[in-house]
Order: sequence, then C-alpha cells, then structure tokens
Amino acid sequence: MSSLYLVRHGQASFGAQRYDQLSPLGRRQALATGEHLAGRNLVFHQACTGPRSRHKETAQAALSAFTTAPSLIEASGLDEFAEGEQILASAERHYGVSAREGDNPHDRRTLYVSMLTAWAQGTAAIDNCGSAEEFRSAARAWLSEHRRTAVQGRNTLAFTSAGTIGALLCEVLDVPTARMISFAAVIYNASITEIVHTPERTSLRSFNSCAHLPPELLTQL
Repeated sequence: MSSLYLVRHGQASFGAQRYDQLSPLGRRQALATGEHLAGRNLVFHQACTGPRSRHKETAQAALSAFTTAPSLIEASGLDEFAEGEQILASAERHYGVSAREGDNPHDRRTLYVSMLTAWAQGTAAIDNCGSAEEFRSAARAWLSEHRRTAVQGRNTLAFTSAGTIGALLCEVLDVPTARMISFAAVIYNASITEIVHTPERTSLRSFNSCAHLPPELLTQL
C-alpha cells in the first residue's frame, strides 16, 4: 500500500492585488509543515506540485527542511480551478454586492464561500473557469494516473490547493461534486491530508491534519 500526502499551500495573499503568492505567514506555515514531516523520518520518493506560484513556494519551503528531498515534478492535475480575485469578481456580479479590498474580511469570506458553493452545485459560473464536474474530472484523471504508476509501498508528497483536495476527496469517498466546497472550505493552510492506495482501491487515512501548526500559524485563507 502506498501513501499520498496532500499538502495545502501556505497562506496566500487573499485580498491583495496578486493572490498567487505566499504571505510571510504562509512561508512560515510551509516550513513548519516540512519540519514536521522531516521529523517523522518519512521517506518521500516523489514530490509533485501544482503549477501556481503558491504551490511551488510552499513545496520549496517545506522541502528545504529535508536533508534529502526528491526533485519536484509539476502536475497540471494538481492545479486549482480559479484565483481568489477571479472568484470574488464573479461573486460581485452574481450577487450584486461589493467584495473590494477594505470591506469586512468576514463578509468577503462569506461571499467567497457562497460563490464557490453555488459553482460546485452548478447554479453559478466563475469567469473563465470550467464547471465543477470538469474540474473533478481532471483531478480524477491525475489520481488514476498516480495510482497506476506509483511504486507500491512508497510515499508521495503533493502540494496543491483546497479545491483540488476537495475534488480528490469526492473521488475517494464517492460523494457528489456538490460536496467539494464543504471539504475545501474547512481545510487549513499547510495542513496534511493522507490518502492510501493500491492499484485497485483508494482510502482516506486522515483529513486536514494541522496539529503540527501552533495556534498563531492556523489560517484558512
């Protein structure tokens, strides 16, 4: 049986002009996760990263904690479906309210999650983004290929986003795509979700583990 460790990226720059970059706190989270994994003496034979800057920055910071770390492989199947600015702009048009910088962060988060929920349910569209079913299909294809090619008994690290982890959980747990955002919305930055698999079956071992992060490093956006 092999293990796939899914690490959500560290805190990105939510609400800033450019979302796709780690905040200083996000870099600390990524390093703390790497130190935790290295301290468990786990051997990773493969490391994959989604194509976004926040994915790669998280991977680089986490792997810097390892004495010996595998080379990073970029995988389009670990990409997120949309950026924060894109989702908030779509939410403004869909709900007819403002989500601009300076607004109440709690209200902006509520708007953000509401838009994602509507998208996952198929009742709203995100600008320049495919459907939730299409996104889940891409995640399914990546997981199937990973299961097919992974060497049994070995560990893989994958750095990605909450939406991708949510889509993969829908596959592993065999639940409707509409559930994807209910998973994604509670995932902490730099948390760890472990999936175990053989070529024939896949199971969830742990979800959204963040016990390695002290309270001051716990964030969800």
